[in-house]
Amino acid sequence: MLDFTRVTITQLRTFVTASEAGTLSEAALRLNVTQSSVSFAIASLEKQLNVKLLLRNRYGVEPTPLGSRVALHARGILQILENIRQECALDAQNLTGRLQIVSARSAALRLLPPVLREFRARHPGVQVNLLSEEHCTTLTEMYVLSGECDVGFSSLPVAPPLQSSVLLRDEYRLLWGAQKLSRPPTWEEIASQPLMLGTSDCARRISAHWMACGQSLDAVERISEDDISITFVKNGLGVCVLPELAITNLPPEVVTYSLPEPLFRTLGVFYLPTFAVSPIGQAFLGLLKGTDAQRGRSTF
Repeated sequence: MLDFTRVTITQLRTFVTASEAGTLSEAALRLNVTQSSVSFAIASLEKQLNVKLLLRNRYGVEPTPLGSRVALHARGILQILENIRQECALDAQNLTGRLQIVSARSAALRLLPPVLREFRARHPGVQVNLLSEEHCTTLTEMYVLSGECDVGFSSLPVAPPLQSSVLLRDEYRLLWGAQKLSRPPTWEEIASQPLMLGTSDCARRISAHWMACGQSLDAVERISEDDISITFVKNGLGVCVLPELAITNLPPEVVTYSLPEPLFRTLGVFYLPTFAVSPIGQAFLGLLKGTDAQRGRSTF
């Protein structure tokens, strides 16, 4: 019978770090210990569990299929311990650790700065790490579902079991570089120029709206970067549609209009069910709730 009472946190942390690092030497650097200490901790863990967790190859080490599954559970144990530590620190008003955020680029540019400024003022011991992911809401969801990030900001809705709260509605604006009009362009005027679309979720939402309004997508040109699309519009090479929050550094030659039939997206914050959110994540969500309530649109 296996004696799990002898498995230590140090062994689990060492094994997880080595699995992620890919080499024992890199794991030793990350843990600030000797390589022999890493080897001993992993070997003793494998002996106690009577299984092989890591395989050596010419590039370093990699987890066995069983090792990958064990590492997943070990990360969960380590996260629980980190949550306990954060709870104690929060109770003592001395919260430390990391806040991991994944966000659409537009939200990171326009929504996060004032909230993060206040959060850092309240919790100076917390390091904030931000990952920007504009092109696919599903990818941002995966970062939170996997536990790599505490919270995410993107278009809503998101898939269960994630929970979300609405922050604002963001209008899609038509960027127009041809002769300026005293009124929004008609569908016929828009159709007279190529429509430049990206490859993100926004592009798919715009395409669906175009078809729902009975408009053709025959003259669509795919351009992955918003800045390039804006430059092309400036030079009279077509029109594009972007969420208002995503429009920055607009040249004077380009103006924006509402679409003939307006289109909006809902931006919000999403997270795992509250019981699964780290204390640092809960502190951030609590601040966000208060900030949003002051603006009169809290939906938490």
